[in-house]
Amino acid sequence: MAIADSLVVPNDFSAGQPASAAEVNDNFAAVKSSVDDNDNRITDNSAAIQLSAAAIVSDGSGARIGRLVSISSDVGYVFARVITDKSFIFELRLADGSMDTYAAPLFFTTVNCSGTAYLSINPGGFVSVAYDLAGVPKPFYTAKDSLPTAESLQFFSMTTSGGCASQSVTSGFGWTAIPNDPAVTGVSNSPYSVPITID
Repeated sequence: MAIADSLVVPNDFSAGQPASAAEVNDNFAAVKSSVDDNDNRITDNSAAIQLSAAAIVSDGSGARIGRLVSISSDVGYVFARVITDKSFIFELRLADGSMDTYAAPLFFTTVNCSGTAYLSINPGGFVSVAYDLAGVPKPFYTAKDSLPTAESLQFFSMTTSGGCASQSVTSGFGWTAIPNDPAVTGVSNSPYSVPITID
């Protein structure tokens, strides 16, 4: 994304001092040049934004997954942040078609991982990978437009790769975690076929 440059005016004038037409014209030329430069940058940025908004992400069979939001990399992998046609966002690893493989814990206000499960990452409308009660990484989502808990909760247990684990009390906000349903989110529970394409 292009950023606007600062305007540098070549001539300063003082009250009561005469200004030559050439100096005034130089100042106007500098302003015009800066405005034209910024106009070009705005045009370039608008084109880049439209390209990004229009980019379609598809799986190896050509089936549409959603629209590209952004691309990032972490630990040697490239991820596409995708918004599905059902308006849920998730991160897709381009190399193998899987979701981001970092599994977050589910948090509980009980000592035995029972009751409502909470995610403390990603706001409403996201699909994320978290450990289920058996310690298996699976996709969970937070309802669109949902807000975190109104007040900080005390979490006494959480899921890990080993299943349920009691923990010392951790306070925090959370969003109710719901096991992923592709009919609701538009996100597959299985990896997408590769190669992933972005057009």
